[in-house]
Formats: sequence, C-alpha cells, structure tokens
Amino acid sequence: MVDGKLVKRSYTISSSPTQRNFVEITPKRVVNGLVSKFLNDLAPIGMVVKARGPYGRFYFDESQHERVVLIAGGSGITPMMAMLRYIDDLCLKVQVTLIYFVRTERDIIFEDQIMAIESRVRSFRHVLVLSQPGAQWNGWRGRLRREILEREVEQPLDSTYFLCGPPAFMELCRSLLKQMTVEPSRVLQ
Repeated sequence: MVDGKLVKRSYTISSSPTQRNFVEITPKRVVNGLVSKFLNDLAPIGMVVKARGPYGRFYFDESQHERVVLIAGGSGITPMMAMLRYIDDLCLKVQVTLIYFVRTERDIIFEDQIMAIESRVRSFRHVLVLSQPGAQWNGWRGRLRREILEREVEQPLDSTYFLCGPPAFMELCRSLLKQMTVEPSRVLQ
C-alpha cells in the first residue's frame, strides 16, 4: 500500500532460498518510480507486504548445474546474488564465474557481499567490467563483447549461463554465446 492505494510491482528475490524468515528484494531507485521511491525512502523496517510467486524458470539446480556462468548487467545482479548466497549457504562445490557489467565503481551493487562470498567459496570468482571506469581502474573496460567471455569463461561449452540485465544486453549476450557455439538450452534468462 502506497498512499492508501494497492500498487503491484515485480521484483527479483536476492536472498538465498535457504532463508525461511524473510525474503529480500533489492529495488533500484527510479527517479519517477512511485514504488521504488517508497521502498527506498519511506518503507519502515518490518513492513508487511502481500506477495505472489515466484514466477519463471530462472533458477540454479545443484543436481544439474556443475559449472555456471552468471552474466549480469546493472541491477540484473539481484537474482545472481540469490544463487550465490544459496551456493555459499550450502557450501556447494559448483564452479561459478560471475561477470558483472556496470557503468562505474559507484554502480556496483552487493560489492562487499560478492567479496565475502569469494573469500569463502573457493570455486567462485568474479569479474567486473566498467563501461565508464575511473583513471585508476585496472580491470576490463567497455561493454559486453566476445573477447571478455572467451578470456574469462573456462570450458564455455560445458557451462550453464544465467543472464539478467536490460533486454538489449541479454540479446547481445545470447548472440555472442551462439557465436561461441554454446547450446541454447544452456542459456537461461
């Protein structure tokens, strides 16, 4: 309820499925967004909301996915965090590479949590790519391109890919993976 009116929005869960007492979402604050502004600026801790779902078939299954590549653009990191937290919570031995694209270092969401998971999960590594890096940035620069995928993904044909980001980003990613001869059934979004 926002200003006495029922307002519906869809958000991605960013907490691990092992959590039973709460569900975490990470709403990106949108300048003219009624609900995002409310959630980021006014919602009280412990606020109760009505929820439906989850919907879709975008999920990690440890019985099927032994090697995964998570490719996220901007706020598309939220479902990746749910998967990473789950892998961390259960100490799963799956090989995980996160390739995360953002504009600047200030745009990195969950930076501390990603670093903490990487320190605990030996089979996890992450790669940051900045499209507008500062002068001190030593990592990948620019936008999603085949060179990054080819250099950063080990055993690309044996991996399952999870994509989340803006539509054009995901379309480009699917196209690049197709060029790399990755089976379409191994690409989930």
